Order: sequence, then C-alpha cells, then structure tokens
Amino acid sequence: KDGKVSEEEYLEFFQSLKAKNPKAIEEYLKYAQKTLLKMTIGEREGVLDLFSKIDTDGNGVLDKEELYRFDESGKLFEKMDTFYGKIDKGMYLKFFEGLKLRNPKAVWN
Repeated sequence: KDGKVSEEEYLEFFQSLKAKNPKAIEEYLKYAQKTLLKMTIGEREGVLDLFSKIDTDGNGVLDKEELYRFDESGKLFEKMDTFYGKIDKGMYLKFFEGLKLRNPKAVWN
C-alpha cells in the first residue's frame, strides 16, 4: 500500500505461505540462513589477513608448524587438516565460513 512492508505484513505473508506450502518455508529458511550468514567482504579480508600473518614462509599454505605458533594445542590444525598436511586459503576460508554458519556470535563477536 505504502511501498513498505511492515513486520506484521511480513509475518502474515510467511504464515499464509507456511499454511499453503510448509516445504517452501523450510527451503526458504535454509537458503536465507546460508545467504545471510555468509562472510562479508570485510570478514573475508580479516580472515585472509590472519592467514597471511600465520603463513610465515609466504608459500600460500599453512603447515602444522606455522599454525602451531598460533594454536599451541594443535586442535585448529586437526580440524582443518587435509590428507596432505597443508591448509590452503580456500580451506581456511571454508573453515571459518562453516564456523560462522553454525554459530555466528561465537566467531565474530
């Protein structure tokens, strides 16, 4: 009516959609969660900046020794480790994206 959607109108729309097609709501919520919880450009830059600081030899991958300087328990490396014992930037980003998806407050606050 006024070109804006009020909270009440928003909720009414999704309640009626849920009544008509509950599966559609479930799929929308999954999509919205994945979309809304993706890392922002600034967050990605921060994660990659940290990667670069940990990558002391500058070869573009993290090995256990480099990551151990950052995490003496070795747990972080174990969670990210691949079959060849190196962590590249893509794997590093994917790890933090997964953390944010599971619990955004634990990672970013």
